Amino acid sequence: SFFISKEEKMFSLSKPKLVSAVAVLLALSLAVVHMNGSNDEERIVQTQAFGGSVNSQGPWPSCVKEQKTGEKCAEFIEHYAEDVHIDIIQPNEKYDNDFDVDRVRIFVDEDGYVKETPMRG
Repeated sequence: SFFISKEEKMFSLSKPKLVSAVAVLLALSLAVVHMNGSNDEERIVQTQAFGGSVNSQGPWPSCVKEQKTGEKCAEFIEHYAEDVHIDIIQPNEKYDNDFDVDRVRIFVDEDGYVKETPMRG
């Protein structure tokens, strides 16, 4: 057990409970990673560590889960990550393999729906 006060032993935590408490505190401290106010709107982007599904750094799995088209997915990502350049890659389209953190590639199927989770690179 871990004792906050050795003399009085008022508060004790077992090791698993202490680890859980530290994990919760860490998740809460990471909850808001970006706050950007504009004239009529304020956006709060939550990290995935806190369970949020939208993250300015990606990846963006909701584009696949919600069956978004490539264009709708691009609009969605641009709303949260204004600093990226987005390429929509069609089936069998050729592209280079260089890595660029300011780029997001959205791979779509023959019907234009996102088939892989978009991410930076």
